[in-house]
Amino acid sequence: AILTIARAIPDDMIVVIKEHPAQFFWQRYPEFYRIMSKQKNVVFANRDLNTHELIEKAFAVATITGTVAWEGVFAQKPVLLFGQIFCEGIRGINHCASCEDVIVAIRLIEEKKIEFATSDNIRDFLLRLKQATYIGITDEGYFRTSSLTKESSIATISQILEEQVAFAQPSGENCGS
Repeated sequence: AILTIARAIPDDMIVVIKEHPAQFFWQRYPEFYRIMSKQKNVVFANRDLNTHELIEKAFAVATITGTVAWEGVFAQKPVLLFGQIFCEGIRGINHCASCEDVIVAIRLIEEKKIEFATSDNIRDFLLRLKQATYIGITDEGYFRTSSLTKESSIATISQILEEQVAFAQPSGENCGS
């Protein structure tokens, strides 16, 4: 995603990379840093810099799946999204998969043709999200930082599966017949 942006942006722009706070340098291959350091329009931001200040000063925000997309929506900054995220359908988020997609998004941003989510849009989105989701954990690693228990998550997931199975059954029929 970084190289795609770097190859698509005009010469007067730079890509500023701010690593996720939970990302450690040892989690990336050294080759990643060698490749990025060779790009004339790519720089790394200090991890201590305030993310919200960076977003405020940015032309746009780019991510694969990060919550910085959501932060960009709230800051009314265009978002270039290279993956999938829960808020991907909200206004201001532009799906990108290629240099051409980035070029088009930049042109739309420059021409001020990007619609941003209003407070009402965000509230409506959050209400629909609340109605369509459940609270639970499916990834074992998240239990370390959550107040949810494994048992409560299993119970929630079981309830969802039971509801889906019941919904999928034609009325008047049961599994045993």
